[in-house]
Amino acid sequence: MQTQRPRFSNGPMRFLRDESATTAIEYALIASVISIAILGSVAAVGSALMENFYDKVVGALEEAAAP
Repeated sequence: MQTQRPRFSNGPMRFLRDESATTAIEYALIASVISIAILGSVAAVGSALMENFYDKVVGALEEAAAP
C-alpha cells in the first residue's frame, strides 16, 4: 500500500505569482505618505495659528489685566 504524499511543488510558484500582498503594501505606502503630508500641514497651520491668533489674544489679555 502506497501512501500519498502532499504536493508542495506548486506552492512556491503560486506564492511568487500572488500579487495581493504587493497591492496591500502599495496602499500602505500611499497611506503613510498621505499621513505625513497631513501631519506637516497641521503643524504648519498650528504654528501660524499660534503666531497670528493665540499670541495676540494672550498679549491683549495681559495688557488688559495690567494695573
